[in-house]
Amino acid sequence: ITPSANGIFSVLNIAEVSDFTIATAEVSGNAALAYEAYGSRISGIVNNASVTSTAANTAAFVGKSNNSKVTITNCINNGDVESVEGNVGGFIGWSANGGAEIISGINNGDIKGSSSIGGFVGYNTQQLTVTDSINTGNVVSFGSTHAAGTSGGILGAQRQDASVRTATITGCYNSGIVSAKADFEGYGRYNPMMPQFYDNIAVITVSDCYYLAVNPETDLDAYEGTTALALDDFKAKDTRLADLTFVTVTMNKPENAY
Repeated sequence: ITPSANGIFSVLNIAEVSDFTIATAEVSGNAALAYEAYGSRISGIVNNASVTSTAANTAAFVGKSNNSKVTITNCINNGDVESVEGNVGGFIGWSANGGAEIISGINNGDIKGSSSIGGFVGYNTQQLTVTDSINTGNVVSFGSTHAAGTSGGILGAQRQDASVRTATITGCYNSGIVSAKADFEGYGRYNPMMPQFYDNIAVITVSDCYYLAVNPETDLDAYEGTTALALDDFKAKDTRLADLTFVTVTMNKPENAY
C-alpha cells in the first residue's frame, strides 16, 4: 500500500488492520498508518515510508493512541521519523488515555524530534507495555531553546505524577545510539532504554533488557533490569539479532546522563 502525504488513515476506531506492507514513500503528516487510534489492533505490518512532521505526536504507525487500549503486534518499521516538535516514536508518538501494548516489534528507523523521543514510544501518560521488541535505529532529542531533550531506546519519556501511570518494558533490546541536547547545566536525559526521572510516582518496571555497548564493563547499566553487552554477546541473546548488521557503536557511558 502506498500512503498519501498524510498517511493511510486519519483515525482507527475499534479497528483491526493486519498483514500488509506500506511502500517506500515520504509522508508529511503525523504517521504513515494513522494519526490517531482508539481501541484498535495492528499486526503484521511492515512500514517502509519515512515520516517528516511539523507537529507533535508523530510516529510510523500511530501518532496518538487514545481513549482505549491500542495493541501493536509483530510489526516492523524501516522508515525514519522526524518532527520539529516532541512526542516522537518509532511506533507511537503519544500513548495517552487507555494505554498501549507493543509486542514483538522491530524499529530500524532513526527517530528524531525536540523532546520525548523513543525508539518505540515517544511519551507515555497511561499504561504502556513493550515486550520482546528490538530497536536498531538511532534516537535523537535535539531539545528546544530553553529545555533539554529527553530520549530513550524504547521509551522517550514517562509522565510520573500518579501510580496509575505505568511503563513495563520486558525482554527488549537496543543497539541504536541514543542522545539528547543538554540544558544550560550540561544535563540531558537520555538512556538506552528510557530516561531516568527522580521523585517518580509512576510505576516503572524494566526487566531482561539489553543494549549494545562499546565497553560493557564500564558503560551505563541504563536502568535496573538492563545490561550492557558487547556485540557478540548481544547478538547471541536473540535469534532475530544474529542476522542484524550493526554500524560502529559509539555510545559510551554518558557523562551527564540521568
